[in-house]
Amino acid sequence: MSVNSLVSCAKCLLEWVVRGYLWTLAVCLAIFIVLVIAANLGDRRSKFRFLAKFAMIYFATIMGTTLLIPVFLLRPRNVVNCKIVGWFIRKCSFLLEVTWEVRGARRLQDNVGGLICANHQSSIDILAMFNLWELMDRVTGIAKKEMFYVFPFGPAAWLAGLPYIDRQSPKAGYQTLGKCARLMKEDDIKMFIYPEGTRNSKRGLLPFKRGAFKTAITAKVPITPLVVSPYYFIDTKKYIFDKGHVIISVLNPIDTTDLKDSDTDTLMTNCRNLMLEEYEKLAKEIDKKSADPTWRDRNRPRMALKDE
Repeated sequence: MSVNSLVSCAKCLLEWVVRGYLWTLAVCLAIFIVLVIAANLGDRRSKFRFLAKFAMIYFATIMGTTLLIPVFLLRPRNVVNCKIVGWFIRKCSFLLEVTWEVRGARRLQDNVGGLICANHQSSIDILAMFNLWELMDRVTGIAKKEMFYVFPFGPAAWLAGLPYIDRQSPKAGYQTLGKCARLMKEDDIKMFIYPEGTRNSKRGLLPFKRGAFKTAITAKVPITPLVVSPYYFIDTKKYIFDKGHVIISVLNPIDTTDLKDSDTDTLMTNCRNLMLEEYEKLAKEIDKKSADPTWRDRNRPRMALKDE
């Protein structure tokens, strides 16, 4: 085959790829617009409307990650890629009329690697995490290994810098956590984790998993507890998803410099107790304030930062 033929084939392939990408982009945008419209149809107890709002969050996450693959290929496995994804997903907060108040925001803005531990209540936690992304800067999460095989989202998230952990194999899991420890210690990257391991649909906190705390001690990096207030505006039994306000409290970092492996359980328990105490305070505050229609309907900026 001649050089001219090879060049011609390469041009045809590139044209096919670009055309396919543009068609995919157009279809995804059309689906997203349909979901936005569906999320505003019917009354506030409409199951269709309720599911459309959650579908919008899921689809924005999948679409925003997958369509950015060409950008990720320019710097594969760079955690800064996650920050770009967050820019797209944060737009859902505006469309869903969800506002955020971050107390102790400055504790997320340092350039020190470490663990950020948050409570896990709902799929809307995706919005909470990505709204904080611009504050945390160089940060990534950890996902279960099975997510990697969800094509095309899984490989795209991997290219964006998201590490996957095998929960079925303790040995493989600790190897992944060991890599995370090096990222935190050597590259000053923050790891955003949910130590409960799964969503908790009820009030309070589930028991914590110890792996991340062991990793923090190994890497000698601080742990920053982060507590998200209850989502009073969501009722899964009544299919209600109203506009709402969320308070996020960032607590003082916990130093692990002088801790040993034998201190893992104590560290985990102390962190959980601090987060549970703060969660109960926020729950009490949000229950009282949300009962006031004036407070619920108040106009607020998408993100309000407070240093406390």
